[in-house]
Amino acid sequence: MQINHLRNFSEVARCGSINQAAQRVFASPQALSSSIAALENELGYKLFVRHHRGVVLTEAGKQVYDDLQTILPMVIKWFNLGQEQDASGAGKVQIYVALALCASFNRLLIQQGRECPELEVTVHEARSERIRSLIQNGKANLGVVSVEEDSREAWIADVQKRGWTAVKLMEDEFCAVLGKDYFPELGAALRKQDFGKMRYISSSDEHDSISKKIAPYFGERMQSRSESLSSNLCMVALNEGVVFLPRRVALCEPLYQSGMLRLLPVQDLRLKATHYLLCAQSDGASPAERFLMEQIGAFYNRADWE
Repeated sequence: MQINHLRNFSEVARCGSINQAAQRVFASPQALSSSIAALENELGYKLFVRHHRGVVLTEAGKQVYDDLQTILPMVIKWFNLGQEQDASGAGKVQIYVALALCASFNRLLIQQGRECPELEVTVHEARSERIRSLIQNGKANLGVVSVEEDSREAWIADVQKRGWTAVKLMEDEFCAVLGKDYFPELGAALRKQDFGKMRYISSSDEHDSISKKIAPYFGERMQSRSESLSSNLCMVALNEGVVFLPRRVALCEPLYQSGMLRLLPVQDLRLKATHYLLCAQSDGASPAERFLMEQIGAFYNRADWE
């Protein structure tokens, strides 16, 4: 009997929903369903009755759940005694973060360093597509990626097919980032008719689909040397044009916080993205990786991101 099966069962019982429990234990709903089925097969009876609103414990399931409240904490403690890295988060973790998110992600690392200095986190910057490729080829286990609204359903279907875990961190909307004195006559929002007067600064990232959507509306375009690294693009935007970044990412940029940049919503063109924490093997993640995943989930759900 595997400890993960017992832990997953306990969380599903607590939530009354496989989908909600999957987000709490950083596993896909499919992986969690398989875990519950394996436990039921081993015990020889059903633990849940499934319905369209979630799951309900059977009488046998209630007995197992009640017993686990006493037994499971002790079993987890025994399990952790044999780990090279304990559940406090000590150890080393590598994580790949989408380029445009790195500046804002630094706030999490500073907080993590204060709260758990024994956990050493190495962050690698990469495009979301590159991160997915690294995870697919077994060269990375953890990543934070951005997925555009148009491709989100297909992306989620592929993640589920591969058995990966994708935890939704937050939804975001791209905004225009420009210097404080660049086109001061502009109002509180940009319109497509304004684009023709401005210079659009695009990244050198050939996979930057936001650029492909925006560029045709601009009268002039300049390609930056940066592959959409937000801090570099903001530097160029001070005097030379306009860039587009996720709003919450731009809010964390030092140049914006110093008052040198403006953020404007785009009135006629909505560009949305969702940020996800992606893990190839949540069940096989080390205690240190699981600890970091929990910190990331808590951080991105806080209102103080603003």
